[in-house]
Amino acid sequence: MALHESLDEVTASAAVTVTDGPNNWFFDEDTFNQTTFGTGRFPSTTDGTLEVDFRFADSDGLRIASGTFELELKPDWWWGITFRLSNSDPTLGCFGCLRVFAFPISASARTPQDSLWVVVGGNTLDNSLVF
Repeated sequence: MALHESLDEVTASAAVTVTDGPNNWFFDEDTFNQTTFGTGRFPSTTDGTLEVDFRFADSDGLRIASGTFELELKPDWWWGITFRLSNSDPTLGCFGCLRVFAFPISASARTPQDSLWVVVGGNTLDNSLVF
């Protein structure tokens, strides 16, 4: 990862809420996987919609990026969500990346990148592939 691509270099506060109906998960700057700056793996219900809402702010409380997106749930599945600052899609050559979303970076953010990329990965629980 190149310098300044990591959100942990510019983010003072992070709030990510994931909901699948009956279950809610909350991740912040202290509970993220610090290697990937993401949620790590988590299981969900097998039907319906997974909703993800996020907000990242700098040390002055100014918004870096925020947004909401939804995913269709699958049976026997785990999910993982990572966040990247980049000027281009970071998933080229990524095995296990299922979806990618781009959100604009606030003009006040102190980073040269123009987008926050949300990368969604996953795999079946019973027959997981190892990459």
